[in-house]
Amino acid sequence: MNHPISSRPTTLPDLCILCGEADAVSKEHVYAAWIGRIHKFGAIKAHYQKTSATGTTKTTEDNFLDKTLPVLCDACNTRWGSDLQDAASAILKPLIKGGEWPALSRKKLHAIAMWATSFAMVREYMYPELVTFEQEKRTRFRKEETIPEGINVWMGAYDGTRDLLTWHRAMFDGFDTGVSQPNTALFVFTIYKVIFVVFSTSSVELASPYSTRNYMLGRCAHAHNLRRVWPNEGIFPAGRPLPVESVENLMPELYDQLAGDAKWLLDRG
Repeated sequence: MNHPISSRPTTLPDLCILCGEADAVSKEHVYAAWIGRIHKFGAIKAHYQKTSATGTTKTTEDNFLDKTLPVLCDACNTRWGSDLQDAASAILKPLIKGGEWPALSRKKLHAIAMWATSFAMVREYMYPELVTFEQEKRTRFRKEETIPEGINVWMGAYDGTRDLLTWHRAMFDGFDTGVSQPNTALFVFTIYKVIFVVFSTSSVELASPYSTRNYMLGRCAHAHNLRRVWPNEGIFPAGRPLPVESVENLMPELYDQLAGDAKWLLDRG
């Protein structure tokens, strides 16, 4: 089935992507300022790839610490967003610096999952035609501070060489009919000594924890020593897990668990 990706919007929205209100939109950093302050060498260059539907790949060098997207209003960015960043950074800073991993309560896991979900919601607007989060889901996330159904978050230790790496793939899940936009996305990103995986879907079949593909994705993450952050009832033991050393080896395996008979729409990194 061919989907009209060429007809999807390629420009950024005029409304705030979280609250959905037509307030003055401010520029949101893809990587928050506190992440840049951790790195003692200052800003670093990151490479990301953009692969078109025809298979042409362009590699671009960019400073992700300076990368901004005008997608949030001032209230969501500097007020609500600052509280979200502060809650997550207090937990993540020691891990990102390579310190010991403590046992984490459900409250702390929720704070990390909120932050990771927010990162994914902003990150996907680097390519507006591949946006998967529905506005209703983003607004409920903002106003109720609840993780939307269909969100899975993992994190693990990372000892690779790509200090700031972010990959995003989107697809139309073939089990849902009448879908007018990509409805499933996978985000993989590293921040110094920690790697995160965010899986998001509005597909009824994929969102179910009892679906085969959802189960296989979790098994694959576990095989790479990634620990589930969300959904989680508070089971997160102390101790730094064995680190992931190659994101390039991890990502294709994660993608393969979900694709099934469907193909990932575009490879975006």
